[in-house]
Amino acid sequence: MKILQRLGIDYQNPRSWFDVLIIAISYYVSSWLILKKMSVPPFGTPVCLGTGCTIGCLLLWGRSRWFGVFLGAMLANYIGIKLIILAITIIGGIGTTISSLITVIVIVISTRTNYPFNKVRDVVIFSFCSLFTRTVFQSFLSVITVCLGSDEPWNKYLDIFSGWWVTYAIGILVFAPPILIFLQKIVKSEVESRPNKEILLAVITLCILSYFTFLQPQPLEYLLLPPLLRSAFQFGGKITTCLVSIISIIASVATSYSLGVFYDAALKDHSIILLQLFIGVISITVMVMLAIIAENHQYRLNLKIVNTELEQRVFECTRDLQESEAKAQELAAKAEAANQAKRAFTANMSHELRSPLSAVIGFSQLILRANNLPFEKYENAGIIYRSGDCLLTLINHILDLSKIEAGKGFLNVNNFDLYRLLDDLEDMLYLRASNEELKLMFRRTKNVTRYICSDGVKLRQVLINLMINGIRFTHKGDIQLVQTM
Repeated sequence: MKILQRLGIDYQNPRSWFDVLIIAISYYVSSWLILKKMSVPPFGTPVCLGTGCTIGCLLLWGRSRWFGVFLGAMLANYIGIKLIILAITIIGGIGTTISSLITVIVIVISTRTNYPFNKVRDVVIFSFCSLFTRTVFQSFLSVITVCLGSDEPWNKYLDIFSGWWVTYAIGILVFAPPILIFLQKIVKSEVESRPNKEILLAVITLCILSYFTFLQPQPLEYLLLPPLLRSAFQFGGKITTCLVSIISIIASVATSYSLGVFYDAALKDHSIILLQLFIGVISITVMVMLAIIAENHQYRLNLKIVNTELEQRVFECTRDLQESEAKAQELAAKAEAANQAKRAFTANMSHELRSPLSAVIGFSQLILRANNLPFEKYENAGIIYRSGDCLLTLINHILDLSKIEAGKGFLNVNNFDLYRLLDDLEDMLYLRASNEELKLMFRRTKNVTRYICSDGVKLRQVLINLMINGIRFTHKGDIQLVQTM
């Protein structure tokens, strides 16, 4: 049992033994049909069904089923060799097994898959391996086995080797694909199910062309290719690879029974190379076309996935944008509510400030009307009056700002005394500048107009802001307001 484990045989798995039995029986039965039931012409057999079956089964079930190839090859050697020598059958079985494993290993390693029919690159690698791996090694050992068994003379070694080499290669190209496509679980292609009438029409077309090609010696063999390509597009890989296998079998049987256009060519050249080239061409062409269809389907599937992801991203971005817009509207509503509260607060505070300020302005006016005050007191009372009036103006400015924020601001244009406005500003700001140890100077040229037409309140506010900023940010020197025209 340890020996079986080291050889890679899963002896505890009943399914493994079932697969081994299937491989052995298929190899033996296919060899028996070719050697015993089919009329083999002197120039050889065009295809080897057993070779394609073993490669397809090993790719499908794994290399651990190699024991089935060994058993089938030994039984097949028992059929084909007249002189039964146990060593010869064992050598033949070992050679067939090793060559099959080499082919499968090279295909799997090169394509990184056990189903090499989804990409054109994998089909090319599969075709190359079919021609130059197992076929060369097995042909070499098979011819030695036949010659050792005295079935063929040694002087025909090279002729037999070349014939069997092409026969094994064509067998892999023709019969391995339908086994893999039928038995392996793969993603369905985009080929839609077609009505039975279309399938029947394609089969009838191929039957008519096959009749005139393989039963009547008419050179119409390559007219079979367009219906097969159409079948690849319409019906997919299962039906198309089966049609290729059936056509190959019909061509081989017809040639072996001295029928068809390829038999006439074989009589002239004493070779079936034209028939083998025909079978190889249609098989490779169909596999490449199926790979192109599979790649196209994969590209469409990837594009569909990308479109779905893009739509999902657009949906998420749209949702985020809607959420952001809703939040913005909510914040705007809160800001508007805050502005309304601020305007209400400003209006209430302005009203509250006006009451005591009106008293200050009123009492300062009463003091100014008195006639028995010293000049210095009278001057101070005037400053109090003008400052109170300025403060009242500032309160009005705050209300004006509230109106501007509400979109209700306007200019109150009238004629006023510019000289007096500037003198009031100088009197109001002089003490503040002195406290900062700054020299405040208001200068104007003689050509400055005394009376102008503008919004005096807003102009007063602008000048006050400018001068206050000048006092605040000047640390040494003087501040000048020059009026000129």
